[in-house]
Amino acid sequence: MRQPLTNQYESKGLLIDNAYLNGGSDDGGLTYANIGLSGPTPPLYFVGRLPTFFSMNVTTVGGDAIFLTAYGPSGGAGDYQTGGYAGPHDDSPVIPNELVSFRSDTGIS
Repeated sequence: MRQPLTNQYESKGLLIDNAYLNGGSDDGGLTYANIGLSGPTPPLYFVGRLPTFFSMNVTTVGGDAIFLTAYGPSGGAGDYQTGGYAGPHDDSPVIPNELVSFRSDTGIS
C-alpha cells in the first residue's frame, strides 16, 4: 500500500510534497526508501540548515527522461536531465537507478 509522504521527515530537514512511500525499507532516515514522486511540481524541499550537496538515484517509468532542477537561496543551483526519451531529437538510453547529484556552496533548498 502506498503511504503518502508530507512532513514525516521535517525534523530531519526534509519536506516532501506530491509523493508516497512505495515499498522499500524506510529506516527512518530515507536512506533505503523507495519513494514514488508524482506531478510536475518540485516535490522535495530542504528546510532549516540547507545541505550543500544532495544526491539520489532516480528511475524513470515508461522510458521518458526526467528533468530535475535544484534551487538555493541565490537562485538556481543546477539542472540535470536523465537518460530516456526527451523528444524526437533527444532519445538517449535509459539508465536504471541513475545517480543524480547537486552541489551549491550557498545551500540547496
